[in-house]
Amino acid sequence: MQSPTQHHSAARSRANRRGELRRALQTFGCLLLVVFAARSASASPTDLDASFAANGIERRENSAQNQFDGVAALALQRDGKVVVVSECLRTASSPFTPNLCLHRLNATGSGDPSFAAAATVVTPLRENWYAPQLAHGARVALQSDGKIVIASTCESAATGNDFCLARYHGNGAIDASFGSAGVVTTSIAAGSGADVLNALAIDAIDRIVVAGGCAGVSTGTDFCLARYTAASGALDPSFGNAGKVLATFAPNLVLDEQANALVIARNGDITVAGQCARSASEIDLCLAQFTNTGVVKSSFGNAGVVYANPSGAGVSERAYAITLQFDGKLLVAGQCGSLACLSRYSASGVLDTSFDAAYARSGVVSIVVSGAISSAAMAVSVLPDGRILTLLSCNTATTYASVCLSRHWPEGFADTTFSPTGGALLATPLVIQNAADLLVQSDGRFLLATSCRDTTATMQDSCVLRLQGGPNTARQCSLDIDGDGVVRPDTDAMIFMRAMFGFDSSRMLQNIVVGSSATRSDWFSIRDYLVNQCGMSIRSQ
Repeated sequence: MQSPTQHHSAARSRANRRGELRRALQTFGCLLLVVFAARSASASPTDLDASFAANGIERRENSAQNQFDGVAALALQRDGKVVVVSECLRTASSPFTPNLCLHRLNATGSGDPSFAAAATVVTPLRENWYAPQLAHGARVALQSDGKIVIASTCESAATGNDFCLARYHGNGAIDASFGSAGVVTTSIAAGSGADVLNALAIDAIDRIVVAGGCAGVSTGTDFCLARYTAASGALDPSFGNAGKVLATFAPNLVLDEQANALVIARNGDITVAGQCARSASEIDLCLAQFTNTGVVKSSFGNAGVVYANPSGAGVSERAYAITLQFDGKLLVAGQCGSLACLSRYSASGVLDTSFDAAYARSGVVSIVVSGAISSAAMAVSVLPDGRILTLLSCNTATTYASVCLSRHWPEGFADTTFSPTGGALLATPLVIQNAADLLVQSDGRFLLATSCRDTTATMQDSCVLRLQGGPNTARQCSLDIDGDGVVRPDTDAMIFMRAMFGFDSSRMLQNIVVGSSATRSDWFSIRDYLVNQCGMSIRSQ
């Protein structure tokens, strides 16, 4: 048994050890803060990630004798490897043979030796780069078993421009069970008309869906889609007319409609985004929605279609990318007049007027990039914290088709932590051009598909860039729903419970007094917070 003196001495010793541990933890915490502060101060989201490939750029010359080359599409595997599809010229003199080249990278940017011994695979598709109205080149998507599907417009002597697809195993070998020796060719327009493929997606049961613009009735082009079975790539007889859909919405049948992008909702609805000529002098951004069976969904927009001309009559607008937000809303990126733009729609095609840079409730945001005189948004992605990342093709006073990025908050206003205007022109040691595709890795870093060249060269190579990204914040959910710094039962708890029970927007804030210090004082901003930061599933209202 310890004496009182021994007991007090032991207690003092334990107290001293606890104090030392507390001071050590405090010191360690301070060091971490210093490290992270220094890291965040030194790295910009648009800086090249030097740990990837050669100082942030994986550069590959696929074409013969310095002919034109450029990455067209990227796909991110579950294991972090990156599938890269490039447009390449394999012949050095006329007749040129436009083709597609395929390779795969490890997460570090090195060639993956398990895929064709880290070499480039030349696809059996002869792509037609020069197809009329071609908005996107080749596309790539992954099936759940890891097989790689690529799709493009290709040229046929008999039927003109067609939809062409090829499928590969995970080791880079062509999948002979797909179509004919690994290739599927589909002619949608009658005769030798022009079928231009711009979009590719895989649905929940691995069926392959493509969309584009096809010669339809009279001399115009129409929205067109095709769906193929997961196993063999045969046209899916349960979709449209024997696997094909040709749909016209334009008031004048000789005018053109073109699908440039598509997205598939959880219920199987397919929304395509593109452009529609409403008159000889006006092209509008337009969306159309189809059911899981390929029928125009009449409850979407106005009898299945939405037209938008935010820049006013006589100005061209086009959609080049579309994605789904966490709450099921449709986020559309493209070009409105001379500037890249973002817009947001409900699942039923109603413009979401809560989405606007200045809270003017217009539903459309123009993307401003300092130094760019014109721009177009080519790809869009929703980050884990709800912010919106957009890849743009930008023209400056001296450079054509430069690469830009923008980031916006879920409410639509510019993220000034990314750049003062939300948009940034990339600065790299090489000349980077032709923004084609965008991926966000699980750690928040950005992968870009481009072409690149030395400052003194004229021809370009295929390039994949990785940028630092960040700050990589996860969802930041708090019980302070209205953002006034205090959690109150008569405001925050009531709002949360009503959202949980599915109250509609007209009743959500009824008889709730939100204070003047609240940063989220209306249902639009509160809903976005609950969906994007708290992961809540809220029905569209």
